[in-house]
Amino acid sequence: MPGPRPSRRHMLAAGAALLVIGPTGCTRSIQLAPEGADPLEAPSRRAETDSALAQAVALMAALTAVHVTVRTGPQTPPALATAARALAADRMTHAITLHAELRRVRPAPAPSAATPPAAPPLTDPDLAGARAALIQAVHAAQDEAIHLVLTLPGYRAALLASVAACCATHLALHDKETYRGHQTPFGRDMSPYRAQSVDAVQGALAAEHAAVWAYGLAGAFVPDESAGMLEEAATAHQARRDATERALIDAGARPVPAEPGYLSPEPVTDAASALRLMITAETDAAAAWRSVVERSPAEPGLRAAALDALIGASVWATRWRATADIVPLTVPFPGVP
Repeated sequence: MPGPRPSRRHMLAAGAALLVIGPTGCTRSIQLAPEGADPLEAPSRRAETDSALAQAVALMAALTAVHVTVRTGPQTPPALATAARALAADRMTHAITLHAELRRVRPAPAPSAATPPAAPPLTDPDLAGARAALIQAVHAAQDEAIHLVLTLPGYRAALLASVAACCATHLALHDKETYRGHQTPFGRDMSPYRAQSVDAVQGALAAEHAAVWAYGLAGAFVPDESAGMLEEAATAHQARRDATERALIDAGARPVPAEPGYLSPEPVTDAASALRLMITAETDAAAAWRSVVERSPAEPGLRAAALDALIGASVWATRWRATADIVPLTVPFPGVP
């Protein structure tokens, strides 16, 4: 590998000082009218409902497996039961975290007239129908979170961006038929945005440079059956890197260049270590783009691009965990260290 190898906690780059993670520098004070409903109330209730629905689907899938076992002999538990239990756990974590934020802002909230989302009834023993209802619920949760990301203050926008990304990882991993994919948008320049946003985007660009390098190294060790996935992910990072550089130039900023050398968290000598390197690269990219969401104004241009990048990195991290048989496959809040 060329050049010096500066140290970094994960996949290290000398430019990592630009990578800003978390709510530093962003206000978390929220002004609400005493009688107003907090925007997080509906997502919090929806998360609780989704968790209960996922638990019900997991139970139905497990019971179905028992019936099949009785008729045909021992059988591996169905993937649906495992996936639904993981989804239930992540959505309950969302509910708990959102509830804590609600109580932080308003320790004694006024009653809200809003009706909590109702879980689809599961009286029908059709497992396929129950699964479809769960998928529909996850799509609705992702859409709701995306809508709020574009309107809420920084910390809350970042919180819901991670919720949307988590929902996307479950859909991409277990329901490829309805997963909508992600793009590489930067439809508007950043010239109207404050310097804090530009600094965060520079950090995201540094993470994209590192990801492109990581995929170049991993390509020498990934088995043939994963070569197509690797090429798709590497191409996505290259496109996002190029789009980010153009956006920074349009904003009058000089894009941070790629470093001459990077140090992986461990020596990459085989397929397993190559997969772990790609997971680290995606995890770092997700954290960087989540920071852009948090540090950008409540305006759809930059936030939408950053959210899409967060979702893309989160989905690829999950796919590589599945390929490497690393559990848990998903995390409730992608982009959070």
